[in-house]
Amino acid sequence: MEKTTKYFKCDYENDTTVEYVNTGMYSMLNISFTSEDPDYGTDTLHYSAHPAQSMEKMAYEMMHEVSDYLDWKDDHNCQSGISGVLRKKYEDYSMSTMIAVERALTEIAKDYIPSGRNKKGNPIQVVTVSKAAEIIKTAMQNGENVRFDFGVEIGSLDLSRCDISECATDPELSWYGIERIENDGRLFGGSTYNPEIILLCGYYGGGNVTMAYFDSSYEEIQNQSAEPLVKAICESAECKPDDRILLETIDKSKKEEECNE
Repeated sequence: MEKTTKYFKCDYENDTTVEYVNTGMYSMLNISFTSEDPDYGTDTLHYSAHPAQSMEKMAYEMMHEVSDYLDWKDDHNCQSGISGVLRKKYEDYSMSTMIAVERALTEIAKDYIPSGRNKKGNPIQVVTVSKAAEIIKTAMQNGENVRFDFGVEIGSLDLSRCDISECATDPELSWYGIERIENDGRLFGGSTYNPEIILLCGYYGGGNVTMAYFDSSYEEIQNQSAEPLVKAICESAECKPDDRILLETIDKSKKEEECNE
């Protein structure tokens, strides 16, 4: 059995404790907050998963439940926007406890990347624009035969909170593509002597194409920042580097195999 305990500060040092238990069959998070007020004492919340999940995944999922509840409370307990089950689950805890729990869970889940596969079987993940640019640049410099699509939130969709399998088909995603343009030495009088990466980013529907260029004339591409691609994505999709997008990785070799059959 795996057991991990982490301590966090909300009002004072180590006032919030998160215990993770993994039995192999199921996993639990036990989160306790001790108030500065001795009359208030300690609140403990429990969250479980069957089959077992990682601490980061559980923290990510519980964090969004708690955040949804706090948003509902901030909205003066309006009757819409949150399930009755969630209201009943957390209504007996103070706002101080819920805020402390949210902060602790956010810290644990900060590096967690929700991932899965869409109906086409392609890998998908929710990442920031900056992280997506790093993933794409690394794949290209490693010579992987892939291309990438990404979805950007429109309307009320929140990628940081929705289930990833549901997000992939949500109509409130605006889709863009990123593909590599190969240079055979003739493009703009260029040369194949120095490896380069030329990436085009465009909106599916036309009318919006941006470019990111990486050249190894002065520095190895793997040592270069992905900033040119970050800028291209942001300019094309009108988003910011810290915005979350749904990134889809498409294996081009599978399409080539289908065409050759």
